Amino acid sequence: AVSTDRRFKLVANLPYNVATPVLSNLLVHPEFRPALLVATIQLELAERLRAPASASAYGGLSILVQALADVEIVRTLSPKVFWPQPKVESAIIKLTPRAELRAAVGDLPWFHDVVRKVFLHRRKNLRGVLHTLWKDEWTKPDVDELLGGLGLDGSIRAEAMDVEEFVGLAAALKARFGGPAGGSQ
Repeated sequence: AVSTDRRFKLVANLPYNVATPVLSNLLVHPEFRPALLVATIQLELAERLRAPASASAYGGLSILVQALADVEIVRTLSPKVFWPQPKVESAIIKLTPRAELRAAVGDLPWFHDVVRKVFLHRRKNLRGVLHTLWKDEWTKPDVDELLGGLGLDGSIRAEAMDVEEFVGLAAALKARFGGPAGGSQ
C-alpha cells in the first residue's frame, strides 16, 4: 500500500499554459498532499483562483481551489521583470491547502464533478441544471425540496453561489444519488 501522507512544497515559475492543470491537479491528487504551493502565474489566472462569487472571473476553478486552500496573491509583477517580456502581467500566488477544508468537501471526485457539470450551464438557474442532470431520477419539486433544505433558491445561478454553498450542495446530491454526478452525462 502507498502512503497517503506524502507532503511536499512546490515553488515554481510555471509556464502559463500549464499553470492551471499543474496547480489544480496537485490540489486534488488523492495520494500527494501539498503543504504549500507558491508559483508565478499569469495575473488573470491568479485573479480567477481567488475571485469571489458573482465576480466576472469566478468559476469552477475558483470554487475548486478555494474549497481546498487559502488563496493569496503575494505580489503582481510587471512584464518588465522577465526576459523575454510577456504580453501580460504576472503574479506570485500562494496556495495553502487546509486539511479541514478538504475534509469538509468529503468525496473530492464527486465534488469536482458536480462543480464542473453545474458550471457547464453557469447562466442557467440551478433548479433547471440539477433537474436536467438527473432528469430520469427526480422531478422539479424534488429539486426544490433539496434546494430549500439547503437554503438555496432554485433561480440562483452557479456563478452566484459561494464555495460553502457548493460544498453543501455536492454533499446533499451525494447523499441522494451516490453515483457519478449527473449519471452518464
